[in-house]
Formats: sequence, C-alpha cells, structure tokens
Amino acid sequence: MVLKSHTTEPFALHGRLPASAYEGERPTVVAVLRSQGGEVLMVLPQKAGKHATNAWMFPQGPIERYLSPYQAFDQLLQDECCLASSDVEPDSVRALCTAFSQTASGLKRYFVLFGTLRPGVRPVVKLSDEKDVHPKTREVFFASGPNCVWSKIGDDRQAKRQMIVQVLEMAVRKRLLVNDRWSPERFAPFLTHAGH
Repeated sequence: MVLKSHTTEPFALHGRLPASAYEGERPTVVAVLRSQGGEVLMVLPQKAGKHATNAWMFPQGPIERYLSPYQAFDQLLQDECCLASSDVEPDSVRALCTAFSQTASGLKRYFVLFGTLRPGVRPVVKLSDEKDVHPKTREVFFASGPNCVWSKIGDDRQAKRQMIVQVLEMAVRKRLLVNDRWSPERFAPFLTHAGH
C-alpha cells in the first residue's frame, strides 16, 4: 500500500458520500477516539484467526452506500468497540480529514472522524468469530503521546505508519490533542521517524 495523498478537505458528516467515493475499494471510516485524559485509542486487529503482530491502528470499518460517514462511525463504535453514541461527548464528533492510499484493487479512501469519549468510558473491542458464541476481546491501547504510538507502529509498513502520523498531526494542528504529551515540539521527532 502506497500512500498517494492526504487532504484536509472537509466532508459532510451527515450526508451520503458521492458515487465517485465507491470507485475502486469501498470507502472506510476511521475513528480517532480521545479519552478525557488526552489518550488516543488504538486497536490490534485480528487477521487469519490470530492477532496480527505490531499492526496497531485506529478502529475502522466500511462505509456502506446507504450510510453517511457519521452513521458508519456510529455503527463502528457499536460493532468494533462495544460503545454507544452516548459514550462519546455529544458535540465532539467532527470530520478530521480524508486520506487516500493506492492498493492493488484501486484507490482506497479513508474518512477520518474524531470524537472524545465521555469520562470513565473504556471500550471493549470484540473479535468477530461466528463459531464462538461468547465474544472475545481484542487488545486495545490508549496512547498517551507520540512515543507511545511509535512503540506500537514503528516496525509496521511505512504507508500505514505515514497515515497514522498524518492523522495524528492533523489532530495536533487542529488542537484536538492539546496536552503537553501531544505538543508540536514532542511531535516533531515522531514526524522524522515516520519519514514525513
């Protein structure tokens, strides 16, 4: 996967995506969820029945044609994190950015939404396993700053690292991550490591 471009162009949270968004691969909603303490949620996806090693990422899922990005975000919260809309601060959800990557089957679009979890809310991320009646939990990690993120993604594919870095950089620039651990000064070495 090679990252083609990154844009800060806004997209409508509550409107359906244009048909052109579905050319190539199905568009994906990405959830950047901040705790009240300023930490960012990352999950370890399940691949081929086992945990993928060092493949930490933000929760993400498809945007079906009949859903708006916000509705897909809401569905993602329920399906992947066992959270309800009420677990996120009501006015905190916003369109952060759109990212693109070129894959073997075409251009993939990521619509990134940002939200703040209510005090005391901690997700229980479940694995989909149709054979198991009892849901399993997926590993979750709350990154408290760039160094914590880098410790989880440093050996991953460059394109994925770049996307994570770009999304976090956007959140820092928009002052959505504002504590000392996410200051631009602390973020600068992270950008260098990621080849940004």
